[in-house]
Amino acid sequence: MTKAMPTGGARLCLTACVLVFLTACASKTEVVTVPQVVRVVPPEVWLLETPEPELYGNTNGALEDLARNALLQLRTCNHDKESLRKWAAGVE
Repeated sequence: MTKAMPTGGARLCLTACVLVFLTACASKTEVVTVPQVVRVVPPEVWLLETPEPELYGNTNGALEDLARNALLQLRTCNHDKESLRKWAAGVE
């Protein structure tokens, strides 16, 4: 028993079908980008605790030193806060 070979018209039809299937595989794939969450933290030095000044002694001079130290600590804390605001705004 011999198999019949496709005729010219059948060959053309088979070739067209194969080309259609191959071009379907060659179509561009859709690229989907997934956003990533990146956690960014400020510099460690800006997150340190501000020490509380202590009263040493029981004189007016010791009270004056306490007031000066408290003011210095407040200025340092405010400077840290300002640095955080600039960092958050993207200005360093």
